[in-house]
Amino acid sequence: MTTNPVTQWTDIYTVDPNPYQQRAENHARAVEIAASIARQGLLQYPTGRWIDDGARVQLAAGHTRLAAYKLLHERDPIILEQYPDLALLDFSEYSHIPITIRPLTDEQLFEALVTENDQRDDLTPIEVAREMIIYRDQFGKSSREIGLLFGLSDSAVRNLMRLLDLPAEPREALEAGRMSQGAARVWLSLDALPAAFLKRTEHAWPEELRPSHIRKDALAGFLASGLDDRVTRLITREGLNLSIARFKKAEIYEGRDIFHPDCKTCPAKAMREKSEYCLVRDCFNKKHALWRAGILMRASEILGLPQLSLEKSTDRITNFDYFGREKVLENARGIQCPNLCLHYNSNMRVKIDPHLFPDVKNFPDVIFVCSKMEQHCTCLNAHRAGIRIVSTHPNLPEPNPEKPFEERFEERDDNPTSITVEELKGVKREIASRKKQAREITRTIRETASKQFYNALSGNDLRAWQELMSHLYDFGGADDAQTVEDLFLRVAASQVERQFKYEQNADTDLELTQRRLDKWLKDMGLPGMTDPVSTETPDWLTANH
Repeated sequence: MTTNPVTQWTDIYTVDPNPYQQRAENHARAVEIAASIARQGLLQYPTGRWIDDGARVQLAAGHTRLAAYKLLHERDPIILEQYPDLALLDFSEYSHIPITIRPLTDEQLFEALVTENDQRDDLTPIEVAREMIIYRDQFGKSSREIGLLFGLSDSAVRNLMRLLDLPAEPREALEAGRMSQGAARVWLSLDALPAAFLKRTEHAWPEELRPSHIRKDALAGFLASGLDDRVTRLITREGLNLSIARFKKAEIYEGRDIFHPDCKTCPAKAMREKSEYCLVRDCFNKKHALWRAGILMRASEILGLPQLSLEKSTDRITNFDYFGREKVLENARGIQCPNLCLHYNSNMRVKIDPHLFPDVKNFPDVIFVCSKMEQHCTCLNAHRAGIRIVSTHPNLPEPNPEKPFEERFEERDDNPTSITVEELKGVKREIASRKKQAREITRTIRETASKQFYNALSGNDLRAWQELMSHLYDFGGADDAQTVEDLFLRVAASQVERQFKYEQNADTDLELTQRRLDKWLKDMGLPGMTDPVSTETPDWLTANH
């Protein structure tokens, strides 16, 4: 056979379609072309090649023209209905069609088909994607080479080919034009999220963020921009921003509830709003717990303090993350209180002297706590009572800041003698004794102030009565009074108590009691506390306590 192009009139029923043709035939378009051919003739011949040793022709391009010839030869009723002026023509002459025969390879046959289809505007994205897959799989083409043939960028090629991953329902909607390519890509991005995440977020609020609602609206023809915004909101609300992770994303973790060993290569993360989000909360929390345990273990080894038991409720401990408790912590460290331990809490920060916690940045979010509740913390209660607890052993040597961090505590005694449990019990008894005595003294002070106020009321002092009337709603003991004098005493005592309504431990704070009541009396123009009570601290403790 010749290798030069030749034109051959070929029986329309011995012409085979291009084997790479993916699009469905458009009958209405074929009818239009048939009418044009009947009136003006065939202006451009189809192209094809011989097959079966020249017995048949395989089309490269011109499928619609071949279909038009078949409609004319078969006197298609739709043509006669739409174009009645063609009824008198001789349709038998359309049994053969002129075809330009060329020696085409399979690849050239495919490229000719793509070139023809590119000139049409009725190709669906699914049909284009199928052609791309054939070009890639059968001819080994890269996305860049595919893009050169189809006139698209690499990313556009990949996005189109991904459309073939759509389930049947959205694929049909896309082919029918009820769904845009953008909405289809949103559907695919939603399907790419972990199944556990999609199942959990089916209960998300508001309902428009639920995956099933997003898919429903995609099928209904909603704009892709709005759908993508809802997916973004779903991920940012229900996922965990990896920027808050204290552990490194490249660190390897193993164990139960770990979805993927490291976050850097984990498939269960999504990029939204320039941030990466973890979509498997159990895995994130487990890794954070393992990292936290590692930090606590290292801090415990370096500082020589135990970790707070995991079974201990955090609302039943004493933390030192409050202003004014630095001295309490320093004293507890100095005596090596057996109740002092380490705890992790990212919401608290303690300002610690460097010699107590030599390199805070090495232990992020590790804090000192007392394993006892606040009212039972001996160190804190001793501080409030003005007692300094002294251990029976010399203070520990300060770490040498010139040494490397890991070697700063090498000079410490491995088994230093700390304060004993019995010594702590002795301190508790002394604190209780002092509180009892303080209560008696403050009661005396308050009774004295009450009598001053009572005398002013009995003498019809205007300022005293104004003070009483301005706060009379605070007094609720009038019904219990037996006499007018008793009533006045009750009212006076109530007014005194009101001065300490929002004060804690006021019944054991001598200085506060005397200062507050002295000012209160003088503000009414009454004499202050005429016999100040001594606030000198008794020498209760020996050198060993």
